[in-house]
Amino acid sequence: MTLLYQGRLAERVGGREEEAGPLSIVVKPPGVRHADRYGPDGAWTLQVSFAPGYLETGRPEWHLGGWRWSHGGEGVRPFLALLESVRRAPAAGADSESLVFELLAAMSLPGSRPVRGTAPRWLERARTRIDETESGPEPLRVRCLAEEAGVHPVSLARAFRRHYGITATAAIRRRRIAAAARALSEGDARLSHIALDAGFADQAHFCRVFKGATGLTPLRFRHLARA
Repeated sequence: MTLLYQGRLAERVGGREEEAGPLSIVVKPPGVRHADRYGPDGAWTLQVSFAPGYLETGRPEWHLGGWRWSHGGEGVRPFLALLESVRRAPAAGADSESLVFELLAAMSLPGSRPVRGTAPRWLERARTRIDETESGPEPLRVRCLAEEAGVHPVSLARAFRRHYGITATAAIRRRRIAAAARALSEGDARLSHIALDAGFADQAHFCRVFKGATGLTPLRFRHLARA
């Protein structure tokens, strides 16, 4: 498992490609052939590798699945805590091991997985719209996505969760947090400016949501990403 905490990269496996920025996590089983294309300023990552057979000794709920990227989500908090632990006291093996267990718990696939099958094209377009929308003072809303798709907002919300295992609102929020993390790691803009550019109501709201998602204040994340 690898956390990207500064910079950008695009990773291709077979015919699929994922573009990643700060707070993106990849799960990559052994033997997966991949090609990485890094951004102009490179990429900084923290990688956790497991010895052969290690995960097989765990319970079924440890299942991590195949190659997949998670852009934000529950794995961010323990991964950043692990990064802090490694930076602060590299020899503190016990603390790091405990955080790895928390990371495994966060990244394991849930018991109720998204439904199989291809999502409707209108839903795929809605997800692409979320993924490709740049940050801005006017945040993207589920109602807007539903209007563009020609469906009721409740229908979109229900279908999004069934097919992707996350609410549309949470997906939008993750993109806003990722945009803010990128701004924090790449520049020196004031927090108030980053908050507004990422679509948050104000700096206080931004700090509260960012810490809730990452476990770190924006300033602490900026320091950690640049250390």
